[in-house]
Amino acid sequence: MKKFPYIFLLLIIIMIGMASVAHAAGSYEPVTVEIPIGGTGEFQLKEAGTEDAAAVVKKALDGSGSLEVTLSDPGRYVYELFSEDEINTKRYNVIIDVLTNETAELSALVTLAARDGDRKVPVAYYPVAVIDPPISKKVEGAGAPDNEVFTFEFRAVSTSVESLQGVMPMPAGVEGQSMKLQVTGSGSVESGTIYLLEPGTYEYEFREIEGTVAGFRYDSSVYRVHVEVTEGDKCLETKTTVYKDGIETAAEQLEFINIYAVSESPQTGDPSRIILWSVIGGAAVLLLAAVIIYGIKSRKEYEAK
Repeated sequence: MKKFPYIFLLLIIIMIGMASVAHAAGSYEPVTVEIPIGGTGEFQLKEAGTEDAAAVVKKALDGSGSLEVTLSDPGRYVYELFSEDEINTKRYNVIIDVLTNETAELSALVTLAARDGDRKVPVAYYPVAVIDPPISKKVEGAGAPDNEVFTFEFRAVSTSVESLQGVMPMPAGVEGQSMKLQVTGSGSVESGTIYLLEPGTYEYEFREIEGTVAGFRYDSSVYRVHVEVTEGDKCLETKTTVYKDGIETAAEQLEFINIYAVSESPQTGDPSRIILWSVIGGAAVLLLAAVIIYGIKSRKEYEAK
């Protein structure tokens, strides 16, 4: 009878151990891993080492974007990233290390390496360099309409990367090297994330397109965002410098301020002079009327004689 408590305790320990094993076997909250891509065409991600393996993810991109894969268990996952488009000939090995912490939460570390035959040549690491400059619009002035739509132009200017001349990275879905953004009244808008996958310098420009609404003085500022991308020990690193009208600024947002002021009908001349001439004009009219009346009266008197 005295052994019963020990057996009961042993059963509890076994149950706890089984629960821990079951948790480790796959009861984690899945983690979604984003793999940024710069290029145009249909890209595929499939398990490496198997020629006939079906694509885990397949997605058509225009300029830049990302592929996403969701993983549920800790461990190392090795994929091959490629495009069957003739333009995009590079093939990449994507290594995803899914880790867990003491609270059983999953996180992922992604390594991207270009393939040169059987030799892996590291060219970039996750996280890649990204920029997403927000635009802030302020409207000042009493009585300004709050439903006025303001339009901005965001365009790629230049890069030191020769292979990206004329095809600089832009936010996903943008065709060409420029895009329009709109804000209604005072507010803000984001241009969208730009993935920079190659070391070098990149320059983008933001400006407001002048509208035609009476009463508004539109902001003519021009912002240039200069990004320098370098290879760090474990990731691509960026140094971003913002210039407003050619002068470096520490602003975290690209701020544009429009002034609203409805002007009254303009007055011309000195008000005191207007009054003076009004008095003189009135006196002249009275004098002329007196002369006419006197002349008529004198004529009647003359005819009466």
